[in-house]
Amino acid sequence: MIPSSVTLLRMLLLVAFSALLLASYLFERSGPRYRRWFTTSFTILALASVAGYFNFGQFRSDGGFVNPWEHFHFFLGSKYLPEVGYDGLYVATLTAINDRYPGAIVDTEVRDLMTFDMNTAILYFDQREAIKSRFTQERWAEFDRDVQLLSSNYQLPMADILQDHGNTGSPAWAMAARIFTGPFSAGPKVLTAISVLDSILLLVMFGAVWRAFGYRGMCIGLIVAMLTPRGYLFLGGSILRLDWLFALGMAMSFLKLKRYKTSGAFLAWAIASKPFCALFAVALGFRFLWAAWKARKIVRDHAAFVLSSVVALILIVVLSSVTFGGLEIWTDYGQRIAANLSEGHYNDNHSFNDVWLQFSNDWKNALFDWVPEVHAASLRDAREKRRHPSFVVARALLVFLLLAVTTRHDDDVFAFSMGAFCVFVVFVTNTYYWQMLCFPAIAFAQRYRNDMRSFLYLLYLSVFLAGSYLFIHAGADAARHLQGYFGSIRLFVLCLLMVAVEAAWALKAKKGQGINPA
Repeated sequence: MIPSSVTLLRMLLLVAFSALLLASYLFERSGPRYRRWFTTSFTILALASVAGYFNFGQFRSDGGFVNPWEHFHFFLGSKYLPEVGYDGLYVATLTAINDRYPGAIVDTEVRDLMTFDMNTAILYFDQREAIKSRFTQERWAEFDRDVQLLSSNYQLPMADILQDHGNTGSPAWAMAARIFTGPFSAGPKVLTAISVLDSILLLVMFGAVWRAFGYRGMCIGLIVAMLTPRGYLFLGGSILRLDWLFALGMAMSFLKLKRYKTSGAFLAWAIASKPFCALFAVALGFRFLWAAWKARKIVRDHAAFVLSSVVALILIVVLSSVTFGGLEIWTDYGQRIAANLSEGHYNDNHSFNDVWLQFSNDWKNALFDWVPEVHAASLRDAREKRRHPSFVVARALLVFLLLAVTTRHDDDVFAFSMGAFCVFVVFVTNTYYWQMLCFPAIAFAQRYRNDMRSFLYLLYLSVFLAGSYLFIHAGADAARHLQGYFGSIRLFVLCLLMVAVEAAWALKAKKGQGINPA
């Protein structure tokens, strides 16, 4: 566990960020008199946030820089994807361990990576010859050596690892990762070297953000991304686990610079790596359709963006399919994603799904009790309730309202950033994925000093993150099962806040009270 002092410091940084936003809105917009002071203050906060991301030098909970748990799944999962696919990593690992230490893990519970059911290890032993037949003798010896290096050098709890969920990276992601994993063995020097790749990607991304959105936008986006809970704790020290975030950031930056073809290509990579990124395309696509309807013609730049995205996505799928022996690898990945979508509840989930289930279970109590004793998403019948028509309608309605918000801002970047909230409504994502909130933060930062709406949204984001740390620091050990729900309901409130504020602004503009709808 990360010390409570680190959690407290990160929370205090967000409190300072909220105070600085308020002061900037009240004083800086009146003139450039205080600009240098505010720029210095945002710089200090951004640098402190970077230190906070690395948990002020502690890095992960064990104090290490490398994340061996992640590398077991993603180093091995990418290097040996042609052999183990999406179903065989744990069976191959069981076989390698049993060959070295016969009978060592016979009674261990192991997860089936295509159904996510748990079975006793011995039930997989009849698959040993089949899994080894996928390897050449040389490749099997290499796999056995890598498993041994990882487990012995880092003292991995293999019984726990085999209950995780395997390699979640897409074939496109694996194609890129194999550049760094394919030629090497899983030794400490290699893992340490490739563990810095995500940090390099973030550095490049925020350099692009600086160029596109200015220094202030970069600082604000950096603060939000770096202070998202559990970012480095879960994903830090792995390999290319933030490639999707990098690709979205580059897509948004080039969109701002009106380099639509380049932006579209980066968005294609984000979607190929993490399919939920398609919701950013949906939000932006709605904006393009709205612009075409108002102009009564298709905007050429928008058409170029769409064409670039489609062509790039097709090329990525084709190249990765060739790399891994055919389109079947994407079919297997699709089955794996389907299993993810139908899986049960996790404490760190953030989704509209959790809010809807709680309110549909007992709306009177849910309305006033944000920390209930029982979380409805964890109940046995929750999976069936997620398929109920009322949930489908509610989810579609909320997505439509969020898309309608984009029509109140004549801004491609704003529309793109709303994809983060569409992800919240449609998918179930873990805490660390909410680094994507840096994108709406960057969009809001463009005009927060002159537009009360953007200021309110940006301030809420800061308070939202601070509230997450307050919940953690308050140590709600007794309410640990509610961490995801507590975050989910506050994200839901932000969605409602944006819809309500934009509706109010539209109504006032319609009544001719002089409010510019931007």
